[in-house]
Order: sequence, then C-alpha cells, then structure tokens
Amino acid sequence: MRVGIIDLGANSFHLVIYDVLSRGKYIPLKRRSYVNSLGSFLSINPRIPSSEIKKSAGSVDSLCRYARLNKVNCIKIFGTSIFRRARNSMQLIDAIFRKTGLVVDVLSEDDEVKIIFGAVKNKYELKSNSLIIDIGGGSSEFIIARGKKIKWAKSIPSGVAYIREELKKSKTIGIKWFRANIFSNYKGVISYLAKKKFDACYGTCGFLRYFAFEYKKEEMKGNKNFEKPIPLNIKEIKDVLISSKPNIHDMDVNKRENIVYAGSFVLSYIMDKLRVKEILVSSASSREGYLLKLMRKNLTLCC
Repeated sequence: MRVGIIDLGANSFHLVIYDVLSRGKYIPLKRRSYVNSLGSFLSINPRIPSSEIKKSAGSVDSLCRYARLNKVNCIKIFGTSIFRRARNSMQLIDAIFRKTGLVVDVLSEDDEVKIIFGAVKNKYELKSNSLIIDIGGGSSEFIIARGKKIKWAKSIPSGVAYIREELKKSKTIGIKWFRANIFSNYKGVISYLAKKKFDACYGTCGFLRYFAFEYKKEEMKGNKNFEKPIPLNIKEIKDVLISSKPNIHDMDVNKRENIVYAGSFVLSYIMDKLRVKEILVSSASSREGYLLKLMRKNLTLCC
C-alpha cells in the first residue's frame, strides 16, 4: 500500500509518500514541502490572517495533487501546535476540507509526544535511559524513555518560529536578554532534566536533519535513510552558529538556513545546560510516528 502523510507544521507543510510493507516497516519514497509563515504570525497574533488561510489551503491542495499523481492509496493529514494555538484554527481546517475533501487530524500535546516516541522506538534500539528532544516550529517536546516505555514527557508551546521572531526583535545579543526572552520558556524543563543522567540523547527536529545533510556529508554516504542515527556534538553545532550567523533583523522566514540557525541556537543552550555533549539525529519523527499509529489501527485501509 502507498500512503501519503501530510504534516501541517508551524514552519512548513510537509508531504512524505511511503510504501507500507508490513507491520512497523515502511519505505519513504518521495517528499515535497512548502515553507509557511504561520508560526511567525502566531508569535505576534493569536489569529491566522485570512490571506494566510487561503494560501495554506492552496498549499495543502497542491501536496494532495502531487500525492495522487504518485498513485497513493491513502492520504492522511495531521496538524499540531498551530491548530492548538490559533483561535481561528477551525477556519483553516474548513478551508483545507473545502479544497481537498480531507479532514485535518489535530493532535493533542500528549498525542504528539506519543507518535514522536513511537517513531524513534521503531527505528532504533533505545538505550536504557534515553532523552528525546524535538524542537519544532511551534512547540518543543522532551521525552525520557527507558527501553520501550515513556517515563516522563513535557511539551512546551515554544519552537523555532517563536525563537526566530524573538531574535529579530533584539537589538543586541546579550545573554541577559536571551535568558529573559527566549530561554525562560525552557527553564522549568531544563531544571528538571539537569538532575538526570542519560545514556543517549536523540534529536528528531527537522532542522537537525537538514543540518546533518548539509554539514555531515561524509557520514551520510550510504546512510541516506538514517539507518543509523547521525551523531552531532555540541562543538559542531556551535561552530555552524558562529560561521553562519545571519543578520538578526532580517531573518527571512522563507530561508531554511534561518530555521536551522534559530533551532541550533536554542538547542546548543539546552545541551550546555544538560551537559549533553552529543545528540543523535533521527530520521524518524512525527510523520513516521503518525504512519505507525495508522498502521497499528489499520486506518490506512479505510481511506
């Protein structure tokens, strides 16, 4: 069976087409995405502008058309933080339904945590005490896993889009300003996690996968689907931050490099505070976790 999964995130709408082989096994075939500004709008205003709703529905329709051209048997759409935060998210859901005939499955924070964990657990053999970090466009998820079980999890309504907008507001790059305006959202989680010790730390963030493809090309040879997670140490992340620092006041939302910069900026801070020297970049995240959830419930057969 060929399935298309569309993830409606705060930075981009992303389609992945999979061949589903058997329970827990799949092959990613093709990808297509559209960068959006929804996360940036929601960092300033609790409502999505009508012009962005129309544009977003058109983008989702284009992804659906592309999936159908590739002869998928089933298309499923899910949304996360932007739908939880926007006061007029139902208008976006309605616009997408009118364009595509498909209903957006809006995930709760708990649902999002579970599918992220399920994806990583299915892809890799987790060590006895693992930390999973996902800094997305509109929210950040932190999961403590022991073997095949979640022992603790927390979702924070702050992500790369918010970080990018806060960076643009700053006039100077001072540590006091950063702590007050960006890192304060993570303070409680960092305080809790800093008391723990972890055998491994996995990163499921989209910007980390881009980071791996751009800056770890040697390690990616023969490992295109991340059959092994790609290790990134904190020095490599900080070196890229220093060498690729953009003009803070002109962090164009459409430039993927700015998403990587904003995400790496907060991730390196978190790793420092938690004394995590290395993060293992996972190819499996929410999209794969959502696919696995469908496979477990046989929902793909009901399209």
